[in-house]
Amino acid sequence: MELGNYTGIQADMFAVGVILFIMYKGSPPFSSTKPHDRIYRLIRNNEYSKFWEIHEKEQPFGLFPNSFKRLINSFFCYDPSKRPTFESL
Repeated sequence: MELGNYTGIQADMFAVGVILFIMYKGSPPFSSTKPHDRIYRLIRNNEYSKFWEIHEKEQPFGLFPNSFKRLINSFFCYDPSKRPTFESL
């Protein structure tokens, strides 16, 4: 999607992660999926701990349980082939 190409169901799984994140926190995880977006770049570079540090700032302790983080991380995996499938969920 970042390059303007739809990659099938795995692109949809990324979108599921975005929607779940918005439903949980009430705001999007990043502004865009372009390389210049500093938060999305953390996902692209597999720097999930920094991604979560940003989102946990000024939030109640424990807002994001580790199980939620792992789930979202799997949906956001930059390599589409490593994202969950409907069957695995």
